[in-house]
Amino acid sequence: MLVDVAFSDARHGWIVGEYGTILATTDGGATWKTQRPKAQGAASIQAVAFTDAFHGWALAGTTILSTSDGGATWNTRTLEASAYLYELTFADSTHGWVVGGWGTILATADGGVTWTAQSAGTGEDLYAVSFVDATHGWAVGLSGYICATTNGGATWRRQKTGITSRLTDVACSDAKHGWAVGSGNVILATKTGGMLPAKSSLSARWLLIAHRR
Repeated sequence: MLVDVAFSDARHGWIVGEYGTILATTDGGATWKTQRPKAQGAASIQAVAFTDAFHGWALAGTTILSTSDGGATWNTRTLEASAYLYELTFADSTHGWVVGGWGTILATADGGVTWTAQSAGTGEDLYAVSFVDATHGWAVGLSGYICATTNGGATWRRQKTGITSRLTDVACSDAKHGWAVGSGNVILATKTGGMLPAKSSLSARWLLIAHRR
C-alpha cells in the first residue's frame, strides 16, 4: 500500500508506503523508479517531505530517512520517541517537525541531524502538522485538537474549533489561511490563522464548513 506523496515542483515527486517502498519521478509522474534507502529493510514508511528536488525526509516508525541528492542515497537516524510518530513536515532544508502519539512534537533546526522535544500542551495524539515557514505552524489530532505556533514551536497554543471529531490532516497556504479535515467528513477552515481577537464573541476561529452526522 502507498500512503504518502510529495512533489517539490511540477516534475520531481516521491511516493512512500509499506515494506520500505520509495518511488521517485523526474518527469511529473509519467514514469516512476524505485529508490531503496540503505539499511531501511522492510519497515513501512508513513510520511515523506521534500523542500526542493534534492532535500527530502521520510518517516518510518521512529526512524528518519534523509537525502540531499534527490533520493539517490538515503541516511537513517533513529529518534528518541516513546510514542508512535505519524507525520513530518519541513519548512526549508533545515527546519522540520515530527508529530505523534501523546502530544509528541519533535523539531530540528539542522536538517534532521538533531531533534528536540516541544510541548504541544496536550496528551492527545497528534496526527498531522503543517508549517508555512520556519515560524508559523499548526498541528491537529484527537478530539478536535488544534495547536499553533508563531515562533517555530518554542511555544504552542491551543486554538478553538468547537468540535470533538478526530482531525487527521491540516494544510495551510500562508500564516492566515488553513484547512483541517477529520472523521465524520469534518472540514474546518480559517482565514485568521486560527486566532481570535481579544474581545471576540465567537467561540471558535476554525469554522466548520462540512460535517456528516
